Amino acid sequence: MKVKMIRFKGGERFPIIVDDNDAPVSVPNLYLLTMSRQVDALNTMKAKSRAIAQFYKWCESTGIDVESRFRENHFLSVDEINSMCEYLRIDYKNNKIKVNKNVDIKPTKMSKIIHLNFKLKQNKQINVCNDTYNQRIIYIKDYLNWIVNVKSISINNKESEYTSIILKRNEMIEMIKSRKLPSRGQELPRGFEEEVKKILIDTINPNSEYNPFRDKFVKARNEIFVLIAISSGLRRGEMLTIKVEHIDLVNKRIEIVRCPDDVADTRGVEPNVKTRSRYIRIENSLVIPIKEHLKERRKRKLSKTHPYFFVARSGAPLSYTQAGDIYIKLRDCDIKLPDNLTQHEIRHAWNYKFSELAKQKGVSDTEADNLRKNLMGWSKNSVMPARYNERYIQEKSEELSLNLQKEIMEYRDKNNKEKDEK
Repeated sequence: MKVKMIRFKGGERFPIIVDDNDAPVSVPNLYLLTMSRQVDALNTMKAKSRAIAQFYKWCESTGIDVESRFRENHFLSVDEINSMCEYLRIDYKNNKIKVNKNVDIKPTKMSKIIHLNFKLKQNKQINVCNDTYNQRIIYIKDYLNWIVNVKSISINNKESEYTSIILKRNEMIEMIKSRKLPSRGQELPRGFEEEVKKILIDTINPNSEYNPFRDKFVKARNEIFVLIAISSGLRRGEMLTIKVEHIDLVNKRIEIVRCPDDVADTRGVEPNVKTRSRYIRIENSLVIPIKEHLKERRKRKLSKTHPYFFVARSGAPLSYTQAGDIYIKLRDCDIKLPDNLTQHEIRHAWNYKFSELAKQKGVSDTEADNLRKNLMGWSKNSVMPARYNERYIQEKSEELSLNLQKEIMEYRDKNNKEKDEK
């Protein structure tokens, strides 16, 4: 059981769950089509489909036919839920799971399912973090709840029998929910110091001896990519959706356009704009490098087959992975840059700097939040400013707290001094 991505003629990407013969599995795909496709973003659908696929791998390892079981109103037992949850904790990207098929498991030994029915091709099991595991639990809980509801509707039961089914279902759902683990504690505020930004700008300069890239075209492209990220706080996906027609060098601005399921985008993983469409301004010193890069871009053979601005050496649209590799190579170069250097950290650093500048300009916190929402493409009621402003808020709250402590201690020291003098 695995997840495959398909692309419809209209440009829409959709994850489907297939068996070992690449044949679509009907029930989980029906769930994704009817319950997820219309309300979830693509990445959420991917996460749900992977969790459900992992659930079915567990079913395969334990010999459970969940649809048949539920049709007979025979739901998961406590031992089966414990076994399933243990399986869902596995980091299947970093573990090679070997399923032992055709193992006869007696009901009285269900607590030993984990040890009898699947094992890892390595000595130590690697688990996902609690938050990822909890999310999988929620996805599977919702999926099983849906199966029971569908099966219940299709059966012509008496009211008392239907009530019994619902009670059993609720009991199973509550047991699954109770297996969630504590979420991780509050994370440290994200972003980095101003000095890191200066080192990054110096390193990405095409003329820098520490620049880790060798190709002239790639050097110029990566400098523009990083400088736009630092100066605008854009997401990686937003930058990868920029088309040549979106760049207005006369008015010195770039249009960020929300265009999901774009037919022109042939990349396997489609970048997207999560927020509202908007414009960002380009500083004068960025206009000439962008203009020169547009000329070089046109010389790339595959650049004529699509409208996107950022391209690989071949001229094909730059992919998510290739854009992420820019920061991986920068982290590994001779100049020491933070191990957590990613575009998302740059986005947090931009928000911190924005808060500082707003304070220096005498802009109120309310107005600064409204301006931030406009620049980031967030709605008026969005709570995202608080999340991206955590580092600034924490530092300022610590500063005020220290000032209060200083005031108290100064009063104490003054009192002690007066007493000593007496």
